[in-house]
Amino acid sequence: MRPIEVEGIREKKRKRNNLILGIFLVIILLGSTLGYAVSLWTDSPGQLTNDDIYFDGSRWIVSKNGQMFAFSHSPEETVNVSYSVQKTLVDFTGKPVFIASESDLIVGEISQVFYPYAQRVQRACYETCSLDLPEKDCTENLIVWKISENNIVYQQDNCIFIEGNTLAVDAFLYRILGVN
Repeated sequence: MRPIEVEGIREKKRKRNNLILGIFLVIILLGSTLGYAVSLWTDSPGQLTNDDIYFDGSRWIVSKNGQMFAFSHSPEETVNVSYSVQKTLVDFTGKPVFIASESDLIVGEISQVFYPYAQRVQRACYETCSLDLPEKDCTENLIVWKISENNIVYQQDNCIFIEGNTLAVDAFLYRILGVN
């Protein structure tokens, strides 16, 4: 049998239990907020962690500053691409970026990375061409892609030359985003 409780004792137990539950919930709330703040503080800006890169079954996905970027190759596959570019994403931010390529796939992959940061991303011709596109030289931010047996990426003035296949393009884009 259960002992008979006075209404006042029951009310004290209920208040005590509510107080304990309230304190427990406040501790969880403060702890999770503090943990999130510490994780933001300790992550170095511009550098991605392994949690920001994953394979979705068909493409490699990189998450940076709330943006998602898709790639054909993993960062590890691009390590052996010859790369000699000094520009960073900051050099393109707020400025027009021109892409000279006959491949819609390459233009799309490059555009997806620069679109959120550049003033505009536009297809162009390198020097002279017969297409109805603006003709650009290395005085402006121009990315030139040419298919080649070698996968190399290099810079000449404001031009970035990507010679090779999508592996070379991904190597350039990973490095621009700060994925090493």
